[in-house]
Amino acid sequence: MLTRRKVPIALLLVTFACLIYFWTSSAMQHKYIEGSRSGSSLKDLYPSEATMDDFDTIMKAQRHTIREYCSNHRELSGRRTSYSNLLYNDQYKVIFCFIPKVGCSNYKYMFHVMMGYMPANKSLMKFNVHNNPQIHKLMFQRLSPAEQQRRLHDPDYIKFVVLRDPAERMLSGFMDKLEFAIPDRHGNPIYHSGSSSEQRYRVKISNEMANQIGRHHGERPQSVDKGYIMFADYLDYLTWQPLRSINPHFSPQSWQCNPCAIDFSYFINFNSINKDTFRVLDRRGIPRWMYSTQTKHKSSSVTIKDWMNVYYGQMSIEDRRFLMNELLNKTGHTFPALDEEGISRDLLFQVFHRYATDFDLYYSLFQKETRMDKYFL
Repeated sequence: MLTRRKVPIALLLVTFACLIYFWTSSAMQHKYIEGSRSGSSLKDLYPSEATMDDFDTIMKAQRHTIREYCSNHRELSGRRTSYSNLLYNDQYKVIFCFIPKVGCSNYKYMFHVMMGYMPANKSLMKFNVHNNPQIHKLMFQRLSPAEQQRRLHDPDYIKFVVLRDPAERMLSGFMDKLEFAIPDRHGNPIYHSGSSSEQRYRVKISNEMANQIGRHHGERPQSVDKGYIMFADYLDYLTWQPLRSINPHFSPQSWQCNPCAIDFSYFINFNSINKDTFRVLDRRGIPRWMYSTQTKHKSSSVTIKDWMNVYYGQMSIEDRRFLMNELLNKTGHTFPALDEEGISRDLLFQVFHRYATDFDLYYSLFQKETRMDKYFL
């Protein structure tokens, strides 16, 4: 039996043991949370309270930047905007504008989880988040105009969007939707994941683009008969096809989520998507486990920057052939859609100029200056 003198000591020991238990449990939970898209450390994935305190400062600075951006791009300010890319949730008071090839699958998944339409902590590939029967209940456009405006002007709602380097997104869209079904050197499809409906969709948009190129130039690209579109033909297509009729995976981000027509509270950088997203979740009280940091494709030692260097870089045939062989050995990718001569400076200039509103938007928010010349080195 414990004496009165020993009771406080025993209580202290029990309290100390409980603290140790909860501290280690929390550490173990963090340890098993899946890594980010860019391989960020836990420090990056979970910003400190000091970083969270800067959230209002970041939003204020971004709003100032957008006002200046819109004054320089009046063609966007006067453009009629659709709300077809908006998702909303009234419980947590968030409105999100999704853009294909900018992590939209993860966010559609999160909005399904918030409403209980999908289970949490599951692989994204097990669900078709784009065509789920419940997705219409998440769409902002289903609301009446009065209900839309009430939410858009409610200061308690956070309206956010994710933006990606436009050149990186152009290439990612090409590789994912127009090229990844090409057999590798062993005769196997490079794109191993995805449902049959996704595979059919890739064939559909490839044929649509080939037909449009054929009507414009008088004949379909010969490469289509082999199952793919050449990267040069794809970039050329982006220079003349009306922007309103370009597939959403390739059309400008500033057209799909117009920052001059929607008063966004916060802009997330795709390169730090998990860290930036957690800022929004924490501000609105959304549990972090509702957001998946998983990606649709398996990670490897090859990054998007490596692919960009091969596809966009200005270099000799010998240098490009060397880089192609390096990536071939790592991935099995045989580059049938890229000429060894690469892409001409003139074509790069034309397509980047066509997407100038995207480049100006991304670099004004996330870079000190626009350095498009890095693709011409």
